Amino acid sequence: MLKGSINRHIVTAHLEEVFRCQRCDRELPRKDVYNQHIEDSESCRGAGAAMVYGTPCVVIDASLVLRRGGATRYAGQ
Repeated sequence: MLKGSINRHIVTAHLEEVFRCQRCDRELPRKDVYNQHIEDSESCRGAGAAMVYGTPCVVIDASLVLRRGGATRYAGQ
């Protein structure tokens, strides 16, 4: 995993953040996918997005891990 992708991974995979279209209620996994949705869907253009989290939020301080450097570890290693 790239160092710059860690925060996005934590938010989308572990906190289950999704963007919900306020016009059609469709849930989209990332902001870029939401932006594509409103570009492609004429009826949803101009609609806002609500950010929804699937799990209780906790504060995660990844700064120590990011400063430490070294090899990235993956689950199961």
